[in-house]
Amino acid sequence: MNRNPQDSLKKTPLSLYIPSLAGGGAEKITVNLANCFAAQGLKVDLVVSDLKGPLLKDISDKIRIIDLRSSRVIFSLIPLVIYLARNKPRAILSSLNYANVIVIISSLLANFLAKAKTRVYVAEHSTLSQTLLHPPNFRTKFLPLLMKHTYKLADGIITVSKGVAADLAKIIGIPPSKIFVIYNPVFNKNVIFKKMETPDHPWFKPGSPPVILGVGRLHPAKDFSCLIKAFKALREELDVKLVILGEGEERSKLELLINDLGLQDEIDLPGFVRNPYEYMDHSSVFVLSSQWEGLPTVLIEALACGLPIVSTDCPSGPREILEDGKYGLLVRVGDELSLTKALSDILTNKVGIEKIPAETLMTYEYETAANQYLKLLIGESI
Repeated sequence: MNRNPQDSLKKTPLSLYIPSLAGGGAEKITVNLANCFAAQGLKVDLVVSDLKGPLLKDISDKIRIIDLRSSRVIFSLIPLVIYLARNKPRAILSSLNYANVIVIISSLLANFLAKAKTRVYVAEHSTLSQTLLHPPNFRTKFLPLLMKHTYKLADGIITVSKGVAADLAKIIGIPPSKIFVIYNPVFNKNVIFKKMETPDHPWFKPGSPPVILGVGRLHPAKDFSCLIKAFKALREELDVKLVILGEGEERSKLELLINDLGLQDEIDLPGFVRNPYEYMDHSSVFVLSSQWEGLPTVLIEALACGLPIVSTDCPSGPREILEDGKYGLLVRVGDELSLTKALSDILTNKVGIEKIPAETLMTYEYETAANQYLKLLIGESI
């Protein structure tokens, strides 16, 4: 490489768009990328429809935040056109399918009105076929058609796993050659220091029973109901606790299930936690109970902390990450009995799981992923 990306992007921003700063995986990955680009001296704009969410505190002060002040993504279209027309960023990266459609349309309008020839890349973080099924509604009915006609106009499509890429290509008919697989930037070298912290939680004191950990949005896709029921059966065999980190629309439903099963003193839902590593470092096993994913960030974080893994073999991501069960146990989606047995086998040391090599983990390190994104977005790496 003959020139520094900092030179070419000294005046022209590199933009990343996300609807909000909620604590979801796509939002977290977008913030990680923005921070990594900014740390290398690039001019970065983080464009947000509605500037709300716990991740706001994680954004570097080197990043310019653009608040479109739109309560819904569809209302962001005109403000986004104005932003693109005025600032003419070299490239814009968007995540989440419905938002991606809006960004592509906005870029076309900005180019027509102000010759703003911004390169547009859209990222898919989840398995589209599953997203369309859970639950089917007016938006998901027309989403594949919108994606089919707009995604082909993007400069490139990024997916977070091979499974997501294959699923997307099949549903909307995009040539595989236009789809780039880049694994998520999940952690940086500071993870080592974060792991040294101790959770401010009574269940992690010395001499306490083992803690099973789940992390994710309290959403039907995560199927925490299945985990809770499997945990109920496990309690008949072992003295264990369950902590589920995250927030979402299913909190009331899950709390009701916990009460119905009489597990109020054995399961805790602390809500969204900015630093899950301290919990991972002090838990005995990590569980991913999802019905579907894209590339589950929390699974990679748990591996980075050296935590034993039990995961559903859901589409897509877990099988890729765990290399067909080499680095963690895979169970059938929604199978409470298999989940209970896998947890029991790990907690009673009936099975041995190979430790993931450090060089494999580096695939998900910030700088590795950021370089791949930059090569695609602007033709240069850090």
